[in-house]
Amino acid sequence: MKKKLLIFTLLICLLMTSMTIFPACNNSKESENNSNMPSYSTCNNSKESENNSNMPSYSSGLNYKLALDGNGYIVSGIGSCNDSDIVIPLTHNDKDVIAIDENTFKDYTFIRSVKLHDKIVSIGEMAFFNCLGLTKIEIPQNTLYIGDKAFWGCSNVSKLTYSAKNITDENFGTWVFSGVGQNITDVQLIFTDSVTRIPKSFCNNFNLVPSFTSIVFGNNIKEIGDDAFSNCRKVMAISLPNNLETIGESAFWFLPITTICIPSSVMTIGMYAFQNCINLVDIVIESSSAYNSVVNNTNSYLLYNAQTVKVLKSIVNNVLNQNKFLNDSTNYAKTENSKYYVYTKIV
Repeated sequence: MKKKLLIFTLLICLLMTSMTIFPACNNSKESENNSNMPSYSTCNNSKESENNSNMPSYSSGLNYKLALDGNGYIVSGIGSCNDSDIVIPLTHNDKDVIAIDENTFKDYTFIRSVKLHDKIVSIGEMAFFNCLGLTKIEIPQNTLYIGDKAFWGCSNVSKLTYSAKNITDENFGTWVFSGVGQNITDVQLIFTDSVTRIPKSFCNNFNLVPSFTSIVFGNNIKEIGDDAFSNCRKVMAISLPNNLETIGESAFWFLPITTICIPSSVMTIGMYAFQNCINLVDIVIESSSAYNSVVNNTNSYLLYNAQTVKVLKSIVNNVLNQNKFLNDSTNYAKTENSKYYVYTKIV
């Protein structure tokens, strides 16, 4: 009897032990499985945070008015916005923001930069007049109108990037960039590849010319308008784009450049295009039209003070009136290489 009782007791103990062990194994397995499961909440938050960090932070508090046709909004005032780096929103009340009104940011000297997106088609008169804190200007590629004195007096700008594809002369105001960069030693003017023409009088203002020291032309510019860079006396060098077709009247009047190459694509050079470029001593002519304009003395003043002139041989050989040029001049000695006739002024 005692022996049976002892066996029964041992069985009970064994059963209780097995009940304790197996749940522990199951919990361990469940824990292991849980450790391999993704934590969706954490991953999603991380991804959302990453996406948000790449989103532009648009400026809030700006004033708007509805365009006359009702198809978009115009930024009309700074409102309660106190951002020093302003980013114009793409939309307002579910409509595109398409323009900056006249006088919108006039005299707000705390503004350092304004980001204009490619839906902006118009920048009104004096929109950024006298924004002394502004350090850079970017004109979007779809801009079709810039009003008078839009950036007048922005004297601390060190870089102007111009991407407007094709603003007509009528839609480009007077004295748009007068005084830009006046307080800066090195001021860049960059035309991007989206630009096909440069409006007339782009820089011209005899009283307050922009202080550009370097100009970079995009590859697709075909026309430089009349007086475009007249009197820009700090521009020491330019390199004309290879697709350029037209150089307007007085386009480079009074520039202190020392060298120039007229690419073969050029078909027209306007009157006085290089007048008073008294430092222009080394000239390369690869355009037959440019050569003809010199031959026929059309007053481009390309050779105003030339010391050395290189002309493609193929051009000279195809011009009937070449004797009007430097060939018979007693002031120049003629040599040649495999590509050019070289005329050197005799001192």
